[in-house]
Amino acid sequence: MKEFIHEVVVRIIEAFKNPNLTQDEIEALNYDDYQSEVVESLIRIFRDSSDEYIKSRAMDGIMHFKDFDREEFLIKEFESADEGWQWAIIDRLGSMPTLKATSALITIAKSDSDANNRYLAARQLANYGTPSNLEDLRWIYNNDDGEDYEGFKVSDAARTTMNKVLSRHSNDSLVSE
Repeated sequence: MKEFIHEVVVRIIEAFKNPNLTQDEIEALNYDDYQSEVVESLIRIFRDSSDEYIKSRAMDGIMHFKDFDREEFLIKEFESADEGWQWAIIDRLGSMPTLKATSALITIAKSDSDANNRYLAARQLANYGTPSNLEDLRWIYNNDDGEDYEGFKVSDAARTTMNKVLSRHSNDSLVSE
């Protein structure tokens, strides 16, 4: 049964070259009694495919399963992903209003070896970062002199994010532009 489900999932994912699934495709993947098998198949497709559209569609499918630990999946995949997928993973984490996603973004923003990733993670923290993240953002602002591929400073991203977090939680800005 597991292989049959995998074949059905593969056919759904490979049906189109659109990176996002349609609502009908999402509903077709939502087998109530076989959700863990469907997610397992989607992960297998994501990891094994060399086609970027197929990988995108598999990722999109995985993200629609709310009972699956999507944040943990993204965190695990981040280290082995290529640069493009690391950016996509950071973007996905930035769209998740959870402590786990925010913590992963803080870790990336503070310690990833790639300044592009640190910059993007610092920017994504503006979405759901909280005052509890300000100390880490302040550290990044004071200590990270890296620049992304366009020359934008990681420290500037941290400053902008601090101001956005503070604007959601008070009327005062911590660091002036």
